[in-house]
Order: sequence, then structure tokens, then C-alpha cells
Amino acid sequence: MRDYGDFEDWPEDWQDVFDDIPGVAEFRDYELDIAADLFEQAFMHHSSERGYDSDAVMAARDEFFEFTGLPDSMFPWDEWREAMGYDE
Repeated sequence: MRDYGDFEDWPEDWQDVFDDIPGVAEFRDYELDIAADLFEQAFMHHSSERGYDSDAVMAARDEFFEFTGLPDSMFPWDEWREAMGYDE
């Protein structure tokens, strides 16, 4: 398991989603910290949760995709939906 940010405190399904994002494995430690923080803000919360409105979530997603250089079409959306509980 990697040691960056709060990654080790994430549930395993979220760790798996993050690890399956193309290109993440090549990031340096400081880049992993940034990407993990952005990922947590952008993808691990429902917009209805306290402190997260849909505009803030979408802005964090835009920032994540800009930082990683990943087109959103390459994001593991199926795994993300499952981790969010949408595909249960």
C-alpha cells in the first residue's frame, strides 16, 4: 500500500479506484499527494454532504483532470459508481 495523503485511511474500494486511474502509478510522491487530495474532494463525496455543493465537486473534478492530464473518458467511472453505491 502506498503512503501518501490519507490514502491508507480510505476504504479499500476507494483505494482500488484511485490505483486504477491511468498514469497515477507514474506520479512522484508529491504529485500523488496532490492527486489524492483532489480525488478525495472531487470523487469521494456526494454533493449533498455537508460542505460539498455540486459546483464545488465539479470544480474539484475539473482541477483533478487538469492536474492529472487525464481525459475524463479514461477515468474508471464504473468502479467509481460502484464505490459511491450507485450500482448496488
